[in-house]
Amino acid sequence: MKQHHTIKIFSANCPLCRHITDDIEIGNCEGCSQTVYDVNNITEGIKVKMKDYGVKAVPTTIIDGKIKL
Repeated sequence: MKQHHTIKIFSANCPLCRHITDDIEIGNCEGCSQTVYDVNNITEGIKVKMKDYGVKAVPTTIIDGKIKL
């Protein structure tokens, strides 16, 4: 049985951010969900998520609730 993952990416749409997002999309497993948060258009909701996850820089990738490098 395949394990499905929840992937969240905090991005500023910079070249490195786009590269990370593209790489993860390529390897995105069937059934996994991926959300990209654009910090250039930051909202209160995104600020809260960044604080909750401990995001201090972009790009930051969160997989199953934990920061991954």
